[in-house]
Amino acid sequence: MRKDLLVIDDDKFVCKGISALLEGRGESPYSVNYALSGGEGIEKFKKTPSSIVLVDYLLPDIDGLEVVNELKRINQEADLIFVTGSGNMELVIKALRAGVFDYIEKPIQSEILMASLRRLETFQMLEQQRRRQEVEKEMLVFSLRHELNNFYSIISGNVQLLENEVLSPSERRKTFTAIKTALGDCTVIMNKLKDCVRLKPLAGVLQSVDVNLLVTNVISSLHYVFAGTDAKAVKIVTELGDCGKIKADPTEVREVLINVLNNAYNAITGEGKITISTSQEKPACQSMRAIAGGLCPTCFAVIKIIDTGPGIPEGIREKLFRPFASTGGTGVGLFWSRFIVSQYGGTMEVESPHVRACGLEQVGSAPPAGRGATVVIKLPCE
Repeated sequence: MRKDLLVIDDDKFVCKGISALLEGRGESPYSVNYALSGGEGIEKFKKTPSSIVLVDYLLPDIDGLEVVNELKRINQEADLIFVTGSGNMELVIKALRAGVFDYIEKPIQSEILMASLRRLETFQMLEQQRRRQEVEKEMLVFSLRHELNNFYSIISGNVQLLENEVLSPSERRKTFTAIKTALGDCTVIMNKLKDCVRLKPLAGVLQSVDVNLLVTNVISSLHYVFAGTDAKAVKIVTELGDCGKIKADPTEVREVLINVLNNAYNAITGEGKITISTSQEKPACQSMRAIAGGLCPTCFAVIKIIDTGPGIPEGIREKLFRPFASTGGTGVGLFWSRFIVSQYGGTMEVESPHVRACGLEQVGSAPPAGRGATVVIKLPCE
């Protein structure tokens, strides 16, 4: 992608010389324009903001420092290179304080100009990386806060269950176990938040995880949600098959399941059902061995969560896994869940009468209520 470079200098030969130097370098990364006065340069910058501007100090109408200040007022992020006569360091210091990136002296030497532009390109690349890292950091912090809220809801709901319901000793033990597990998960997330603030990688503790046992524990933790309220009652059904174990951070996998189950629950109005099934997807090892050089491809533990809600509306189908795209929640649940799954080499897709599993494309017209959606999570077996 070519960068727009604007030269503001009253010497037409200087302007054309810089243009010939930069645009005559094969596939040049620069598109050069020039202005012969400060006022003309400011107007051109307003109409077509350039990523780089060379500003001469001696201009026929206003001096270069005034031009620098005006360009910075228009766009604080503008990258400016100041051009001065030799030896005027006081003027150079004023220009640097005004926000220019670099300065070069006249007569302009091509090697010095190119070196300055290379430094600026490096600076711009590092600045883009820094900004991208800041965005990623903010997203991680926001997502981890989202996780904390989910586990807080589990703790709060189970505490209410202990307060308001007469439970048998075995039910009380299950409830206390759910609270204890959620508190442990909160501790893990708090440590991740600390690491994020310190710019450390968010590496969880990998363990051998029994998928069926983890699913059972998550359902037990969410028992108070699916037990029913005045507004609706949602039944949860399990169909657990032999899916093996995975190598993962159990806190992260629990968060994925909690996010999906909460979404399924919120999609249902009145009475409904959520079915969670597990199985193992085994590749055709015998036919693949010759291709894979004798190495059998990875098996996957498959978790399907099916709800009886209305399905995925057409207007949302393209936004399902985008951050902050939400119809009611925070908008990071599915985005964060798919990110976690992808870190383990897995996949997370949505099947619905409104969408296909791969690509999220529309299939037919809107279905009647109750046909729901299916979330398919695949994680590599241990």
